[in-house]
Amino acid sequence: MIVTLDDFIREYEKIKAYGWIKTHRSGPTGIGKTLEDLLGIPENNLDEPDFGEYELKSCRLNSQSMLTMFTRAPQPARANTHLRKKYGYSSNAYNNNEKVLHSTLTAARFVPICRIV
Repeated sequence: MIVTLDDFIREYEKIKAYGWIKTHRSGPTGIGKTLEDLLGIPENNLDEPDFGEYELKSCRLNSQSMLTMFTRAPQPARANTHLRKKYGYSSNAYNNNEKVLHSTLTAARFVPICRIV
């Protein structure tokens, strides 16, 4: 059972020694599912760490997909609808006339913060 970071590193080194491993599921979630299976971590969508205090994330080499660390809805209830209607924009990606609002937080580059006094 994996509890500590040292446990994970030990098991991960064993998995690396296997070489090429066929994923247990096709699509973008296949890598994570396979790694969880090999580590003996049950698949879940719980808002808690996968082992110890750690959340396991994985992706394919050179993937352009973003990893979701957490999803939170603002309070009070229906705040997302209010924000979407007020600040949203039209998009041809959906087959309706509703506004959309997407936001992304990145740690891939430094974003300077200005403060206007």
